[in-house]
Amino acid sequence: MVPDALFELSLCRYAPVFAGLDDAWRALDRLEAFVREERSRNLATGQIDFPVQMRGEVWLETDSVIEPFVTIEGIVVIGRNVRVGSGSRLRGPLLISDGCVIGGGVELKASILLEGARVPHFNYVGDSILGREVNLGAGAKLSNYRFDEGEIRGGRTKLGALIGDRCKLGCNAVTLPGAILGPGTWIGPNVTVGGVVPPASRIDRTPTR
Repeated sequence: MVPDALFELSLCRYAPVFAGLDDAWRALDRLEAFVREERSRNLATGQIDFPVQMRGEVWLETDSVIEPFVTIEGIVVIGRNVRVGSGSRLRGPLLISDGCVIGGGVELKASILLEGARVPHFNYVGDSILGREVNLGAGAKLSNYRFDEGEIRGGRTKLGALIGDRCKLGCNAVTLPGAILGPGTWIGPNVTVGGVVPPASRIDRTPTR
């Protein structure tokens, strides 16, 4: 799915990571190189409240805060006005745009969060892209590895979800590897969803096959 079908890129600071792509998920293939380039030209001015376990590099911009007892691995770029809660684990490469919320006990791995995305309570987000103003309910998880260890898309064995702008996932919702949610979709609590979900869908129970 083309990036413009999921994200309003004209409003995204890090839109160039999607430049020229026919499939939005391929931005993850270029993520580490892009994050390193961003890190090289930005100034780190945010606040880190130690102790933080650092086994990588973090670039933290103005008005952003990393609370105590966070673990950082790999390379991470964090934009403006972002808060990273205590006990979270950041596994780079990660690109976290302005106004995002990373709550306590959250694990992020190799993902892109666009402006205002909220991952606030005990969530797992792996190899995924979250659009603008996406909100994950407490315990919602974006799984990135098939139970049968099979290929997901384009030869990738690890791929989470592509979550379009303004989507909402209820508490303990789960997306299957490679899921694509169109903009404005709402997934209810305790629902498991996979495949391609059209924009503005409302799913309040796990689909049956």
